[in-house]
Amino acid sequence: MSLLRFRVNFCGVVAVFFLVFSFPVLATAGAKIKIDDTKFFQIGMGFRGSLSLNENSAPDPGEESFNLNADNMRLYTVSQVHKNVQVEFNTERGSATVDDAESIVILDAVAKLQFDAFELWLG
Repeated sequence: MSLLRFRVNFCGVVAVFFLVFSFPVLATAGAKIKIDDTKFFQIGMGFRGSLSLNENSAPDPGEESFNLNADNMRLYTVSQVHKNVQVEFNTERGSATVDDAESIVILDAVAKLQFDAFELWLG
């Protein structure tokens, strides 16, 4: 039993270690392609996952189940096509549920027109 508890604690410590040290990497996960001074294309990604560790719920009695899931992923894009015009397009791929299959959903599709005093969003 002590080996089992050690393994559970060790997995927890390793998971927290990777989680803490991956935050700076996730903060700079986007890429920006600069075309000239007023035009660019920027792309980024978001990921949400979950880890489930349950005692006595595996197919073999007395064993643990270890489930690692990718809950959803998001793709973020922004493009400035003119000095005053930006286009933003964001999508999400969610995990499958009982009622619906995995699909890609459009979160935002926005055209932003920037004027001196205000900004107009269409989408």
